[in-house]
Amino acid sequence: MTFLPFLNFFSFLVYLFLGVYVFVKNPKQKINRVCAVLSFCFVAWSFGKIFIQSSAVSYEMVHFFERIACVGSFGFSAFFLYFALLFAKKQRIAENKGLLITLFIIPALLIFQQWSKQAIIDYLPTAYGWGLVWKPLFWTGLFFTYYGICIVVGVYFIFEVSRNTTNPARRKQARIIFISSVIGVPLGTSVNIVLPKLGFLGVPDLAHIVALIWAMGIAYAITKYKFLVVTPASVANNIISAMNEALILLDDKAKITTINPAAENLLGFKEEELKGNTIGLLFPEQDNEENFLEKIMKGEQIKNSDFPIKTKEGKLICVDFLTSILREEKNDTAGTICIVRDIAQRKKAEEAIQKAKQQLEKRVEERTYELSFANKQLMRQIVEREEVEKELRASQERLKILFEYAPDAYYISDLRGVFIDGNRAVEQLTGYDKGELVGKDLIAKFTLEEESEKAEKLLSQNAAGNAGGPEEIIVKRKDGSRVTVEIRTFPVKMKGDTAVLGIGRDVTERKKEEETRQKTERIESLGVLAGGIAHDFNNILTVVLTNLDLAKMYGEGQEKILERLIEAEAASVQAKNLTQQLLTFSKGGVPIKKTAAIKEMLKDVGEFTLRGSNVRGDFDIDENLSSVEIDLGQMSQVVQNLVLNGQQAMPDGGTIKISAKNITLSKNNSQLLEAGKYIEITISDHGMGVPEEHMKRIFDPYFTTKQKGSGLGLAVVFSVIEKHGGHINVKAKQGQGTTFSIYLPVSLQQETKKNEKSKVTKGEGSLLVMDDEASLVKALKIVFHNLGYKASFAANGEDTIKLYKEAIDTGTPFDVVILDLTIPGGRGGKEIIGELLKIDPKVRAIASSGYSTDPVMVDFQEYGFKGAAAKPYELSVLSQTIKGIMKQKEEE
Repeated sequence: MTFLPFLNFFSFLVYLFLGVYVFVKNPKQKINRVCAVLSFCFVAWSFGKIFIQSSAVSYEMVHFFERIACVGSFGFSAFFLYFALLFAKKQRIAENKGLLITLFIIPALLIFQQWSKQAIIDYLPTAYGWGLVWKPLFWTGLFFTYYGICIVVGVYFIFEVSRNTTNPARRKQARIIFISSVIGVPLGTSVNIVLPKLGFLGVPDLAHIVALIWAMGIAYAITKYKFLVVTPASVANNIISAMNEALILLDDKAKITTINPAAENLLGFKEEELKGNTIGLLFPEQDNEENFLEKIMKGEQIKNSDFPIKTKEGKLICVDFLTSILREEKNDTAGTICIVRDIAQRKKAEEAIQKAKQQLEKRVEERTYELSFANKQLMRQIVEREEVEKELRASQERLKILFEYAPDAYYISDLRGVFIDGNRAVEQLTGYDKGELVGKDLIAKFTLEEESEKAEKLLSQNAAGNAGGPEEIIVKRKDGSRVTVEIRTFPVKMKGDTAVLGIGRDVTERKKEEETRQKTERIESLGVLAGGIAHDFNNILTVVLTNLDLAKMYGEGQEKILERLIEAEAASVQAKNLTQQLLTFSKGGVPIKKTAAIKEMLKDVGEFTLRGSNVRGDFDIDENLSSVEIDLGQMSQVVQNLVLNGQQAMPDGGTIKISAKNITLSKNNSQLLEAGKYIEITISDHGMGVPEEHMKRIFDPYFTTKQKGSGLGLAVVFSVIEKHGGHINVKAKQGQGTTFSIYLPVSLQQETKKNEKSKVTKGEGSLLVMDDEASLVKALKIVFHNLGYKASFAANGEDTIKLYKEAIDTGTPFDVVILDLTIPGGRGGKEIIGELLKIDPKVRAIASSGYSTDPVMVDFQEYGFKGAAAKPYELSVLSQTIKGIMKQKEEE
């Protein structure tokens, strides 16, 4: 019977899963925690039996594992009884401290006796391992008695729940647990207690495995009837079932879907008999002419008192009949709730009152005392009525306060849109006092001509009895400004007529935020394309500029040739500037920021851009202008683009005003920036301005109204400002000029000192260059030779590693390695530097890339590089970078 350990292991896993599942389901609920502990008792029991029922275990080890198993076998009955008390909701018994101490101290004593003296259970060898033997001692009798009481009482409580509960799901749960207990407990008792006591050791003690029947019962109750889990649906069903008033639920076809027990008692029908029938089944035939069913089908609310309804026996009873419409999220009708109140007792009471009144009037004529008593009763009723009216007035006052101080604009109009009343938010939104609006046509007064159709649509929906909106409508305020308002409207009854309740919310700022986000997303979507183009273009420019530098070296003394070469070099530098504009779009490309005072930059760039044109610059820059943390090259490009934009807007000449000052922004400022210190830069022209329909698109990439424009300038401006943590605004009117306002956060760092212009520097040593551009490699061979260096070249990472290893092995290591970060189809410099550092921790490498804003180029030291050289190379910068690293080597 070697299968027994595997069977025990299987039961161990089942109980472990059940205990964890019940606990995790709702760890805060006590019944879940108790049920989990009960499962873990069987976990301990099954775990011990895995080894006990194995012939390979020694007698000493059997008693070791029995100590584990007895925790579960002696303790589970106490937790079963405690679980039954909680399940049966016997809270007073379950919370009795004396009972709890008695309940758990007995198994604790039994476990102690077994651990210390082996006073209850012993084992003998059998064919299947070790068989259980009960010792004829006091402690054994105590365990049998305690076990029997706990199991019998617990099963009885569960049985009582299955008989008495009114909740169908709970009844089914109790029956499942009861049946599984009745099957599992006798079987387990037989194999673990009765048979061993009679001396039948040939049958293994399998009570913990038989108890799987109980575990499966609990699991089935959990999954089938959501045992131990409170759900909104079950709560709702319990509330409906517990209601004293008769409740009938209809679907959108007026067919009955549910009735509660109170409705069954009132009408005599069972729920199954009415399901699927229309509510008309309960109406008297002569009353169908009143079209109650038709009103319900249309979704109209019905309130009828003293209304006849048929019972199953055909008897008519008088009821209060009230309906309420259930609506889904989209305001569609999902069904109807019908509440039916039996008013037979009330009618009897009313008849009795009427009869008593008649008798009283007769007696008043005869007895003055009885008249005095009646007057006192009447005075008491008057006082009660005054109290009710007082409370009604207080309730109305509370509703008025809620209406008046609501944050959204609440207003009431008629179905033509004529204003009747509104709250304070209406005044704040429109700029008008309420008195100025009474009697005014809201559509004509506030709505633009192109927006009026939306407002009229809302009114037509209300006239049809439906809610309207939400609709976003641009509203004209009293001061001429415009705001975007999200409006919802609802038909309401006022003095018997239909009016309109409107709710307006100012969404202007939200719309601005959405437009800014969409604009940023459009720019970022071009980043990958722009970055790739810039990288390839930079590789080409690197070859061009390198060859131009070589040509200048070879052409020394030939002035005409040098003049042409210098012009070609200037054109290439302009192309390099174009790549910088493209790189601005690159997603993840960050500006290389330094703290700088930009006062001089604003003036220098402005004057340079306007030089030779018929437009002059007017500068108004604060002498104490704060420093900012910026990429000076990118910010110069921003100023140049904006000044050039203004110059092109004034073909007949004029003045561009450039001003800058320190400002402090408060919280919730109109620029949507964090509160703090900023500098504000404004660039204004008096040119043709911007048409209103183009204002939303002026920062879009490639949008332009100029015949020769690329549409890239203002998009670059927007991207740079955003990446600097700033904001840009534009104000313009056609024919009246344009003003751009830039906001940049003030830096707390000191201004970075300017570096002097580098010169080409020669040197000596050995270089290893990794680059896949054949034309560039050809040019660099000549450049490095002329600079005095011995250079080797590799087209990919594998060759680079190979050459570096060979140089180390031959005792002639390279002094400097230049690694291109991007190698199509292979590993770039970022990956290769790690391999080289493993070979030589002192490797001196320079990062090279056409992506000048690559994170490796910005923080090259973090990646193991000693320097960085952006493509296209400036020969002076590249030569001094190499020279500087060589100098570091000499100083080490």
